[in-house]
Amino acid sequence: MKKILFSLICFSFCVFACGKAVESEVNKEQIQNKTAEEVQQNQEVQIQEVQGDPDALFQAGKAKLEQSDYQGAIDDFTKSLAIKEAHHVRADLGRAKEASGDLKGALADYTKAIEEEKRGFYYQWRSLLYTKMGKEAEAKKDMAEFEKLPKE
Repeated sequence: MKKILFSLICFSFCVFACGKAVESEVNKEQIQNKTAEEVQQNQEVQIQEVQGDPDALFQAGKAKLEQSDYQGAIDDFTKSLAIKEAHHVRADLGRAKEASGDLKGALADYTKAIEEEKRGFYYQWRSLLYTKMGKEAEAKKDMAEFEKLPKE
């Protein structure tokens, strides 16, 4: 009788322990799924925050420009400018366009940046672009402006 009672107690303990193990695995899986969902939601929120923040878009564009992802940089700078016009974003858009081979687009952006803020390096960048385009007179004129302005 003692053996049967002992066997029943052992069996009950095993059933209880197996049930807890299964419950633990289910909880672990739910936590992992919840964590994955939370991560995805956080990423979506961050993307939305960046999409509406011209400064965050500018920084994303700068990072892409440094990584030679010119089209990505152009996209981010363009989105930033759609929210808020800024000469430094316009100038870097010109740099990205120049690097991608869109010299006319780069020229337009450099010119607009200079109209908004007369910075020496904007003139320098446009001068170098004019040189690439074979427009030596314009390049010399911009270098003269560059020389007049204080160095930053």
